[in-house]
Amino acid sequence: MNRDNHARVKTVNQLLQEQGFQTWFDEDKMEGHIDQKMADGIHHSDIMLVFITKVYMEKLDTFGYDVNCKVSRNKKMIPIVMEPCLKDTTQWVGPLGIRLAGDLYVDMSDSGSENDITILVERVKLVLTDERADDETPFFVACEKGHTEVVELLLNDPRVDINKVDKHGRTPFWIACSNGHIGIVKLLLHDNRVDITNTDNDGWTPFLISCSNGHIDIVKLLLSEQRIEINKASNSGWTPFHSACEKGHIEIVKLLLNDQRIDINKASNDGSTPFYVACENGYIEIVKLLLNDKRIGFNKENNDEITPFYIACRNGHTKVVKLLLDENRISIRKKTKNGKTAFEIAKEYNYPNIAKLIKEFDTGKLLHDR
Repeated sequence: MNRDNHARVKTVNQLLQEQGFQTWFDEDKMEGHIDQKMADGIHHSDIMLVFITKVYMEKLDTFGYDVNCKVSRNKKMIPIVMEPCLKDTTQWVGPLGIRLAGDLYVDMSDSGSENDITILVERVKLVLTDERADDETPFFVACEKGHTEVVELLLNDPRVDINKVDKHGRTPFWIACSNGHIGIVKLLLHDNRVDITNTDNDGWTPFLISCSNGHIDIVKLLLSEQRIEINKASNSGWTPFHSACEKGHIEIVKLLLNDQRIDINKASNDGSTPFYVACENGYIEIVKLLLNDKRIGFNKENNDEITPFYIACRNGHTKVVKLLLDENRISIRKKTKNGKTAFEIAKEYNYPNIAKLIKEFDTGKLLHDR
């Protein structure tokens, strides 16, 4: 093609050094035994960039493994295609084809492409920090780590399985939602091949994990997506609204409360409602929000016949207890399966202030009833 590929590689090397990477280039420090110098350079490197040309591939096919191939068998590698005729990896032959044809390459086949190493840098960073398990693909890791440009690159590669799950059943889309990478989430939502409803092994949807982790921008995005099942619960019956209340994500709670499609009273498998878990964790502002919504069943018990009021007393959430008492709609004498009232459990768990509040409320109610 009448191009000096060695000079092009030299340009890439210089740009990498300018970005802070410590590199070894095969024209550096080459005095003495050349093969040994090359072997040392490879041995002390964390990663190898293999610039692939037709001449190099044919040389390996004719003469077999050179020192680079022999020393680098266990090294992390990134193949870089330098000529358009090599973009079809099924045409790669010899040792190079055996070792690298299955890997995802960086395309520098166009003239001048060596002057922009943005994608290469992202790939290098991804590989250097790659601690993925055997079941995690490069695409999964790119989505997990937030490497947007690598995700864009891999989405355009037909060899990439963009829905492959890890051992926990999580898809790349799921993990991007979980980690709050909204740019990647937007990219994947615009690709109809992407499965955006797949649950992990515990039945958690991408929408559920987004609510749980407090990623409100992603929650807003998914709420507008018709394919999302916004009330779908996990295997334990945990809904997105449940999770937002349990984690104290008040802005997400507000957002979901204003969406009439949300089932705000759906109980989990143990009978706990979103209002129950808000009281259980002492999230006073969320409790206030829910009390102002006439749809909320604020006295609903769980499977052990424990009410939201009782659990707030047992966990020592004085402000929540006072708020519920002020509502004047609480059955304070209600007993659990164990036969204990909220007053008794407050005394047992050494919350004298709560016990006093309940007693004063009860006394006042008795006087009022008279």
